[in-house]
Amino acid sequence: MADRPNLADKLVESVEEAKSVKLDLVITNNTSCQSSNATAPYVKYSLLGKKFVSVERMIKEQLKPYHDYVIIVDDDVKLPTEFFDKYFKIVNGFGLIVSQPAISSDSNAPCGKVSKPIPQSIAHLTQFVEIGPVTCFEKRAVPLCPFGGVSPMGWGLDFVWPRICMQKRWPMGVVDFVPVQHNIREVAENYESQKEYMLMHEYLSKVAHVPFCSKDVIGQIISVKDYPQI
Repeated sequence: MADRPNLADKLVESVEEAKSVKLDLVITNNTSCQSSNATAPYVKYSLLGKKFVSVERMIKEQLKPYHDYVIIVDDDVKLPTEFFDKYFKIVNGFGLIVSQPAISSDSNAPCGKVSKPIPQSIAHLTQFVEIGPVTCFEKRAVPLCPFGGVSPMGWGLDFVWPRICMQKRWPMGVVDFVPVQHNIREVAENYESQKEYMLMHEYLSKVAHVPFCSKDVIGQIISVKDYPQI
């Protein structure tokens, strides 16, 4: 959102500073405003529409056989130092198929219990991973997980992804070691939350999904003391 407060330039810096992982950054500018000098080389799309409609198209057109993961990052999230190197070391090391970083306690987003960082934890297993502000999929999950379409902003999709992972016995989790901050814009300030809420319930009435209480179910906690090399 180039016409609103954003941290897209910082995201570019984080991507370019990554050392142990190689990232192909693709940005969509969902405004008619000009992109910054830093983001312009990575802007491949403009005005695609609502978030997960855009994500669905971008994955279809940009995902290549050599990619191992898809990670979706909002433009208003603050990433910690060396985020991508640390995050993918943990995600890959523990085999998390669908994952997210923990969301800091001073963030605006009302998140479930599973998304809150656990002290002295590297990661914790969950039955739920939120649609944002950062969500990551290992490539095996991408063809199976729904994106966009019936729920353009993604509301409700994160109750369907866990059902698929449970059927496949794929672990999901939250990475506590690199919590992100999400507080420079108010949640849902750029769209009608009530409309998305109704679309979510309409969508979930037609598909298998985990119960809403899954947002509070925490599984195994992977402690820092057990992996001091992280």
